[in-house]
Amino acid sequence: MPAESPTSRTTFEESLSAALARGEWPTQMAGLGPLARSAIEAVAREHPDATVHHIAEAYDAFGRESA
Repeated sequence: MPAESPTSRTTFEESLSAALARGEWPTQMAGLGPLARSAIEAVAREHPDATVHHIAEAYDAFGRESA
């Protein structure tokens, strides 16, 4: 996988924030990898009760795909 770019980090954080705040799933056009997308979808499914574990999983998935 390519190294993380500022744009991909911003996209990830905006998608995660929307999942946390409004339960929104990331769009297909977000450019997220499958692990990060799946983890953010889990956060959105748990809205408004997502836990720190869900959030950490999303960051871990993004990190694995960005490394």
